[in-house]
Amino acid sequence: MDDEMTRCVFAKKVADNYAFQQANRMNIFKELSNGLSIQARATNRYWLILIIVSIISIVNLNASKTEEMPLPFNLGNVNYENFSLIILLMLCASAIAYASAFLQTLITRKLIHKVIDSTPDSDKIVTGVHIKDVFDSIVTHTFNRVAPISEYLQIREQSLDKSVHIKYLCVITHFISKLISMFITFFIPIYALVMTFKRFVAIENQILLGLPVLVYRIVFWVSIIVFSILIASDILYTAKYFKRVWKK
Repeated sequence: MDDEMTRCVFAKKVADNYAFQQANRMNIFKELSNGLSIQARATNRYWLILIIVSIISIVNLNASKTEEMPLPFNLGNVNYENFSLIILLMLCASAIAYASAFLQTLITRKLIHKVIDSTPDSDKIVTGVHIKDVFDSIVTHTFNRVAPISEYLQIREQSLDKSVHIKYLCVITHFISKLISMFITFFIPIYALVMTFKRFVAIENQILLGLPVLVYRIVFWVSIIVFSILIASDILYTAKYFKRVWKK
């Protein structure tokens, strides 16, 4: 009788501990999902600022050195020298801010996947819906996310029986969509940053705002390095996604 009571108490403790771990896991999952949504919205705002400044810079690349140049966000008109300096600094600042915010979303997304992976297989699917699908549905994503295109095709694949042709279509569609997204998201700002810097270093005045040009060169290269880290991280993350898609 005592052994039976001991087994019951032990079983109850195990069940309570399991329930506590599950509740704690779900709370962490919710908090990380909310944090990712906040970070994604901030990332999207930084990118909008970055692309607006980039377009203004590209449009004015061939402007005359003698004319007044309009600053973004209705900040007024300035001469060519000040315009080049201000646009360069705005591009560097917005590029670093965007890269930092975007990398934070990647870190948070990896933490969420760790929580999902630590969840027992029996608890990953609730009423026929996988917890990862719930996560993708409730969070706000960044502008450059194109995964839903291939994920939709995977759903169609499951409803039409598995097909190698649809799997190929998923990978090819995602690859082309990602290239277009990366061109708009990353390479237009990079092009604007490099061309603005070339225009800036051609200015004869070697001291601007009381600082030598060397200081602005350092700021430029720091922003290029940070942005390169962002691009490399996104490429690696995309490569891992391709592997997951192909294994399904």
